[in-house]
Amino acid sequence: MAEDIKARIVFDTSGLGAIGAAVGTPASSGGSTGGSGGGMVGSLMGGLTKMALPIMAIKDIASAIMKGISFIAESSNMLKSVMGGIMKMLKLILKPIGDIFAIVLMPVLSIMRMVGLFFQVIMRPYIRKAMALVAVGNAQMGAGNITEGLEAFDLAATFMFTGFA
Repeated sequence: MAEDIKARIVFDTSGLGAIGAAVGTPASSGGSTGGSGGGMVGSLMGGLTKMALPIMAIKDIASAIMKGISFIAESSNMLKSVMGGIMKMLKLILKPIGDIFAIVLMPVLSIMRMVGLFFQVIMRPYIRKAMALVAVGNAQMGAGNITEGLEAFDLAATFMFTGFA
């Protein structure tokens, strides 16, 4: 007759309390009430932490299974070579899918390159003037004029964001 084996799995949820505390939900409240000062965000995060518990459980169980398989694979050279062959076959199966993604993304790359070159041409005069202002700021800081140097840096930043100096 088979014996009944009882096991208790306890998942580490200590990180969830920190998430709730960051948005105003106390860790002991369960997250559904929102906590002090949390309002809608605290209530939402509390609900999300409750929904994350099953996902964390699945992740922990999968991690334990993978650790067991890797332990067995380390002890058996034959299993290690079979797993290597399986991984090689998976790579061969997934290679065409990756190639399709690469073909689809190639026009995006060329468009991004054209946009980048356009902005580089447009921004070149602004960058040159801002770099000259930074050089003035560095010279002022080197001479011991901290206030003038910081003003030059501020002017350079203002010029880069607004175009006006």
